[in-house]
Amino acid sequence: MAGHVTLPRTPIAYPGETTLSAVFDSGECKAVVEQYLGAKLDPDGRFYATGVMPSVESYADGDRDIWCGLARRPDEEQPDQTDPYYLYTGRLRAADQHRVFAIGSCLGGDGDHLSFGTVPCDGPHTVEIAGHVDLGARTGPAPTEDDYQALVGTRCRQLAKTYAGPNLRLPVQSGWLWINEASWDSGMRTVMCTVAEYSGQRPLVITRHLAA
Repeated sequence: MAGHVTLPRTPIAYPGETTLSAVFDSGECKAVVEQYLGAKLDPDGRFYATGVMPSVESYADGDRDIWCGLARRPDEEQPDQTDPYYLYTGRLRAADQHRVFAIGSCLGGDGDHLSFGTVPCDGPHTVEIAGHVDLGARTGPAPTEDDYQALVGTRCRQLAKTYAGPNLRLPVQSGWLWINEASWDSGMRTVMCTVAEYSGQRPLVITRHLAA
């Protein structure tokens, strides 16, 4: 728990998903959580803002207090998990919130959206992490997507060659996961270099491991 906020007395109807998403994702609870962390919240990071809502009955009686807190996303994809919360130990306030996957990790997805957690490399996956490039010395606004070729293109190709060896031949290519503006503003500076099999500009879902 990071603190609490009080919703307006109106509307009378119990808030729906759209209202709650605004509170946690961009509104009052997000602000409370960021004050607790001492940094902006990385939307692609290991933590997310959540909270404890009043029950429908207590809301009808006038209770408008929401207790705001942090939860941790699992390191591995949890396709069968019905409970939205993932158990952890220690205080998130003292942990690194940025999500940097280890070399050799595999990520699922459909080519447009990658999974938040890793998946087994001998099963369906889209990209493999081949290495990391630190942009910690770079100041100012987040790089644009077009900036990344100059910033990390050569280094990511080198790391991909070391990682994949003879497997790095068309249609397998090197790439990277660019840091979006909100993550950059939260302090994320590690670019994850990738290896994937492509069809045009789109990474494909594969079931074989690309590491040498």
